[in-house]
Amino acid sequence: MVLSLPQLDDRRWADLVEEARALIPVYAPEWTDHNASDPGITFLELLAWIAEMEIFQLDQIPERHRRAFLALVGITERRPRPARTVVEVTLRPGSAPVTLPASVEFDGRDPSDGLVRLRTSSRLHATTARLAALHRENHEGTVDLTDELRRGVTVAPFGHDPRPGDCLQLRFTAAVPAKAPVSIVATPELPETEGSLTHHGARTEWEIKAASGSWRPLSAAEVTDTTRCLTRTGTVAVRARTAFSLLRCRLVRAGYDEAPRLSGVAVNAAVAEQSVPIGEVRWSIAAGAAVPGSVARGRTVRLGIRLDAKGDVIAWDTGVDSAPAVLVLDRGPRQVTVEAADLGQGTGAPEQTYLLGREPVEITGLWTLEADGSRHVWRKWRLRSTLDASGPADAHALLDASTGRITFGDGERCRVPPAGARIIAVARTTKAQEGNLAVGRVTALSGSSHNRALLAAALIDPNTVHHVTNSQPVKGGSAVEPLAAAEARAAQCLEFTPRAVTLADYERLALSTPGVRLARAAARANSHPAFPCAVTRGVVWVTVLPYLPVGRPMPGPGLLAAVRTHLHGHHVIGTRVEVTGPSYHRVTVRSRVRTRQPADPAVVRQRVAAALDAFFDPLTGGQDGDGWPLGRDVYRAEILQVLDGVPGVAHATAVELVTDDGAHCANVCIPPNGLVASGPHEIEAV
Repeated sequence: MVLSLPQLDDRRWADLVEEARALIPVYAPEWTDHNASDPGITFLELLAWIAEMEIFQLDQIPERHRRAFLALVGITERRPRPARTVVEVTLRPGSAPVTLPASVEFDGRDPSDGLVRLRTSSRLHATTARLAALHRENHEGTVDLTDELRRGVTVAPFGHDPRPGDCLQLRFTAAVPAKAPVSIVATPELPETEGSLTHHGARTEWEIKAASGSWRPLSAAEVTDTTRCLTRTGTVAVRARTAFSLLRCRLVRAGYDEAPRLSGVAVNAAVAEQSVPIGEVRWSIAAGAAVPGSVARGRTVRLGIRLDAKGDVIAWDTGVDSAPAVLVLDRGPRQVTVEAADLGQGTGAPEQTYLLGREPVEITGLWTLEADGSRHVWRKWRLRSTLDASGPADAHALLDASTGRITFGDGERCRVPPAGARIIAVARTTKAQEGNLAVGRVTALSGSSHNRALLAAALIDPNTVHHVTNSQPVKGGSAVEPLAAAEARAAQCLEFTPRAVTLADYERLALSTPGVRLARAAARANSHPAFPCAVTRGVVWVTVLPYLPVGRPMPGPGLLAAVRTHLHGHHVIGTRVEVTGPSYHRVTVRSRVRTRQPADPAVVRQRVAAALDAFFDPLTGGQDGDGWPLGRDVYRAEILQVLDGVPGVAHATAVELVTDDGAHCANVCIPPNGLVASGPHEIEAV
C-alpha cells in the first residue's frame, strides 16, 4: 500500500494574516492600528498572499523529482511492451520450400478493422507439408494430442511424469523434402523465466523416421532447437539430409523440475511481435558522386556519407562502424531510401525537442550527422532516464516512450546537437495493449516497403504464401507503466531485499532462481547437511524440492548447482550456503479398521491406502495440504485422525507404524531435512 504524501504546511492566507497580526505586539508594540485600512496591514496581507503561493509550491513535487526518487531504490517505469504471437503460413500447392527473412511483416486486423502490423523475430522456414497429427508415446502408451491442441487445451508432451525414452511425435501431411528447412514453434503454458538456453537437467533429441522404418537421430547440423527442451517459447529448425514425414522429440535424460506443458505447436511458423519500424529517409545522390554499388535494395548497411551544401550525397563508404545500421528500402541511380526516421536538423539551442510522431516507441539507435570540416561524421547518442549525471561532453538524450518525444540537454548537462546536424533515429513503434488480437486475426503477408525490400533481396515471390493465420492470441502488449503504478511497485519491492539476510530471504531467493521451477524451499540456520545434529556457526542449509519425480521429488545436480550459484551472488559475506535435496524415509502403516455397513471392505481398504498416501505426499500432504513439512515427525494420533475421516470407516482397532529398518513405532522421528515416503500400507478392513 502506498502512503499518501504528507502536506508540509496547511496554512492558508487568512491563517497567515491572523498569525502575523497576533505577532505585532511582540515585535512592534508601538503599532496600535490593526484595522484593514492601515497601510501596514495591507503589506501584511500582500506578504501573506506571497507566502501562501510559496507554501502551495512546497507541496508540489514534479514528476521529474518523483522519478528521481524512484531511481534511488532502483525502480523505473516499465516501457511499453509489444504483443506477441506465433504466425503460421501455408504455401501454395506445388511451391518450392521458402525461407522468409527475419523481421518480415504480417498484417492483422483489430475488432474495428484497423491495421495491426507484426514482424517476425527469426527466419521462417516453410514447406508445403503441414502438421497432420501430434502424438505422445511414453511408458503409459500412445495418446493423440491433436484435437486437444486445436481446442486450445494445454498438453503434456511427455506426460505428467516424464521418463527417459518418452516421445512427442509429429506427423506431417506430406514428406518434407531432403535438405529443405522447416520451422516448428513450441509454446509452453507456463510463463518464461530467465536463465540459460541449455536446460540444467533434461536433454532431448530430435529424430526422423527413415525409409527403413527405424528412427534416425538428427545431427547438430540438421537441427537447431531454442526451446530449452520444450520449456520456453522457441523455434526448432530442421534441415534433414533425407526426406521425412514423421518427426519426434525423444527425452534422453529426464531432469525436469516440473513436467512441461505446451499451449501450442505450429509448423511453418515463427514468433512475431507487434513492433514495426518507423520512417523512411531519402537521400538524393549528386551527379558524379562516388557511390559504390554495394548498397543494394534489401541489404542492411552502415553508411559513412558526405553531403554537399544542398544536402545531396557526394560520397559514401560502407562498413563504417560508427554509422547506424539501416535497411536499404530502395536504390535508384539518383537516390537511396533507408529505413529510419529523419527528425530534422539541429539548431544548436539548449533543450532541443523532437517528436517521432508515433506512440509508443522504442528507439534502437539515435545519431546525428555532423559536419567536420570537409567531411561528415556520425555521432551516436545514448538514451538515459535522466541527465542529472551527464556532463557537457556526453552525447545523452531523454526519451518519453509513451509520446515519442526526444529531449536533448542544455550544454551543461549533456551536449546539444549542433546547428545543421541531421538527426536520425532507428526506431520501432507498437500499439502496446491495443495490439492484442484474437486467434485468426493475422491474415496476410504485408505489402509494406519493408517487406518489398526484404523479399526482393531474397528472390521470394510474395504470392507463394497462400494463407496466413495465428492459432494463438496476440497477447502480452502493455502500455507505459503509469508513474503511480511504479510508485506502488516500489513500495512492494521495499518489502523484499535482494540480499539474503533472514531465512525467509534465502527461501524466497531460492524459489526465484532463474530457469528453475521449485515447489518448496526451506532454510535452516547454523546447520550443515554433513552434521545435521551439530551446531555449525555461519552455515545456512537450504533444502529445495522440485515437482518431479512424482511421489518422491528430488532435485538433480544441475538444479542444485543453479540454486547454489544464484544464492552465492546474494548471501552475506562470511556465510556458507549448502543446498541439498530432501532425504526420504519410508513409513508403512499397518492398521485394522472396522467398516460401517453397508460399505465394501475392499473399497474401504483402497480408500484408506489412498488417504494415507495423500497425507504423506511431499507436495500436497500434511495437515494444511501444502506438503509434508520438512523434518516433521509422524504421530500415531494423526494417523488415527486420517483413518477416522475416510468414508466407510467406523473406527480403527489397531494402528502400527513401520519404518525402513522394520522397527514398529508409536511415533516416527524424521531428521531436519527429511520427508515421508509412503510405503505399501497393510490395511485390514473387517
